[in-house]
Amino acid sequence: MKLATIRIIIRIILYKLGIIKPTFAQLIITKKCNLNCRFCFIPKEERLKWEEVGTKEVFKIIDYLHSIGIIDLTITGGEPLLRSDLIEIAKYAKRRGFILNLISNGTLINREVAKEICKYFDTVSISLDGFKDTHNNLRRNNNAFQIVMRAIRNLSKNRGKCSVGIATTLMRENVSEIMPLFKKLSNFVDFVGIQPIHFDKNRIPKHSELKRFIDELILMKKENPHYIKNTLKFIELIPAYFSGKKIKICDAGKLYLFASTDGIISPCLLYNPIQRYPMIKKKYIYKNLNPNDINCNGCLIRCTTDISLLFRNPLREFLLYLQNIPFAKRIKRAIWHFGK
Repeated sequence: MKLATIRIIIRIILYKLGIIKPTFAQLIITKKCNLNCRFCFIPKEERLKWEEVGTKEVFKIIDYLHSIGIIDLTITGGEPLLRSDLIEIAKYAKRRGFILNLISNGTLINREVAKEICKYFDTVSISLDGFKDTHNNLRRNNNAFQIVMRAIRNLSKNRGKCSVGIATTLMRENVSEIMPLFKKLSNFVDFVGIQPIHFDKNRIPKHSELKRFIDELILMKKENPHYIKNTLKFIELIPAYFSGKKIKICDAGKLYLFASTDGIISPCLLYNPIQRYPMIKKKYIYKNLNPNDINCNGCLIRCTTDISLLFRNPLREFLLYLQNIPFAKRIKRAIWHFGK
């Protein structure tokens, strides 16, 4: 077992004891993107006017995140691969000992790039939202699907060096395609993950289609828990979220946080920009992140809610994994007996 994984387990134990330490962070290294997706949460104007900071400035943010105890770091954007120094940034972060993850739209990953990425990133998640017509329409690019599939094939050749997966945004346009897509990709990727659409009520799936999809996804999760990245509870909450229920299972600013190279530290990715905490005197001050100041209606985001759900009930997820190993039933009975 890797040292970083052991550290995560220790953080879960501390969490259950009421000691919450900052463990996860997302870092936006650019807001520039070579696509113009219909549901992007970053306004187009903001992407166009984005000014890059130098590599050393990114290193400073990484140093800060390391200094407050972050273990798991996700590099995202925009499209991170638009930065020519991405690999340099990844090398630096790995030297700091992070579990390192990359989120990309996959359009810039050729064979050589795939090899380089898998040298330094522990996981690579590629955004894919359906088959050819659906994905191309949502990404406003007639070649997006073909290019992404090529990227997935390039990355799959390096499986073992890094885990390769896809990230899918669940919405009305693709709810009927996701399960066939997941099944088709099972020989090429290590994991898949679902993110319910936010900010756009017009894209919420119809109730009947959503129920069918959730039932199938839960079944797949139980049969192959390693393949479905989401926690079981997260999947079960999706219908309630889409029906308008306010879900606020949140450890923002305590267990995880969000950073950007424009000098912003925030409790979470969706936090109101006006309420974010700017860089003070060239230093990032974690103590300014006050979770009690957060005034939102809740969300159902993988990088926040799903982590909180895992930390709040790790036993349920662990028991799912045990079902697929020898003597699982004996171990399961022993754990339940120990827990009484």
